[in-house]
Amino acid sequence: MNVKDLATAVAESSLSPLERVRFLNLCEARSVDMLAEDVDRVEGHLSLLEAAAAVNNLVDADLAQSVAGTLLALLADRNRLSFEERRLLAGAVEYFVMTGDSDNDMASPVGLVDDAKVTNATAEALGRPDLVIPVVD
Repeated sequence: MNVKDLATAVAESSLSPLERVRFLNLCEARSVDMLAEDVDRVEGHLSLLEAAAAVNNLVDADLAQSVAGTLLALLADRNRLSFEERRLLAGAVEYFVMTGDSDNDMASPVGLVDDAKVTNATAEALGRPDLVIPVVD
């Protein structure tokens, strides 16, 4: 998929304008090796969210697991991704590990919905609609 197609896919996603801008600003160049390191970051953030969910009912552990699962599946395919696709995936990873994004992941009952929407937009853009997470806005 070329750069224009990726940008169009993100623009046509269900992201709000603010979510879209924040996400695209996080899409930085990543090598395949750097994306391999992101596996640990996603797993670490999931562990943090699961621990928080044990004491904070505002954290949706099930949605956190779904988002992390999709990101890990996309990261597993990192060797087949183009430069621009790796940038997009890097942005989705950064968005997930950033607690204080559009909705604070630990301070709102819908805190991970924006993370799921970003992850879904990425999965769609990378040709993996099978990884899209059902999200209720």
